[in-house]
Amino acid sequence: MELTKAETIQMVALITSAYPNHDRFNSEEMIKAMVNVWANTFKDDDARIVSMAVAKHVQTSKWPPSIAEIREIMMTIQCPDLIPPDEAWLTVSDVMYAKGEFGDGSRYLPPLIRRAVESIGWSNLWQMHRSGSIGKSAGYDRVAFMDIYKPLYERERQRMQLAPATRQRIDAATASLSGEGRKMLEDAKQDRKKQDDFFRMIESGLQHQALTTDNSPELLESKEEVQ
Repeated sequence: MELTKAETIQMVALITSAYPNHDRFNSEEMIKAMVNVWANTFKDDDARIVSMAVAKHVQTSKWPPSIAEIREIMMTIQCPDLIPPDEAWLTVSDVMYAKGEFGDGSRYLPPLIRRAVESIGWSNLWQMHRSGSIGKSAGYDRVAFMDIYKPLYERERQRMQLAPATRQRIDAATASLSGEGRKMLEDAKQDRKKQDDFFRMIESGLQHQALTTDNSPELLESKEEVQ
């Protein structure tokens, strides 16, 4: 349900009541201007999400909210899978601990985190992790991950923080104006995906072959004879 002018007036009234002594609300003209700007900015957004973001801000901040602050809170509500860098690294650490060195643990990670790990390479990241665990180059695995993940996260965070209509217009403009360089980046990404799919197919085939061999009648008979 999109935000209406009446709902905008109610939210601005909540903000002015929560911060009664702030200079931004000294005159009726300033308050009316704020209503108009907010109504136009949030007109395509879900009224419930905007309301929750405003409520969270007035309960946690000593200062009145800017539009950017409200949109940032909205983004965290609407994009739970966009994981901040500190939480993302904890997730990678958990997967490394659970899956170990062998096999590609990146497949168990959310898309943006997986992209960062794949850029490093699971084996490379694991080697950095193991070196740190034995007292050599401690923390290099985290540094390598953060160096790649933080820019990815920041770009996606800023993109998702935009109003839906603004984001769609920018995406459309970028797509229409992109040249050979952007196409080369997309081709490289697709080539990498094909290669990853190929290696996973081989790995899956080897695992199936090993399982089939382990349970073959000849091998089972041999095991029984040994026992």
